[in-house]
Amino acid sequence: AEYVEIVVPIETIETGTGLEATMFRKDKRPALAVTNDFVRDVEEIRGQFAKGLLIKSQPIHRDYLTTLQPVNRLTASIPVGYL
Repeated sequence: AEYVEIVVPIETIETGTGLEATMFRKDKRPALAVTNDFVRDVEEIRGQFAKGLLIKSQPIHRDYLTTLQPVNRLTASIPVGYL
């Protein structure tokens, strides 16, 4: 069977977390099980935030990444320009 490299979280990552390369590792999966919707290179993650819970050792679907920092009570209370 042919294998491809994908990126998986080292630990489960909470929704809204700013993502850094050190939070991930490469993993090999059967090519037939991996679609183009899954992150294959840690470079794709730079500057992104988790839009949903990223489960330890599970492939990351691109729909779970966002460039927009999620708004929560803490960030909503910070005036524009102070982030």
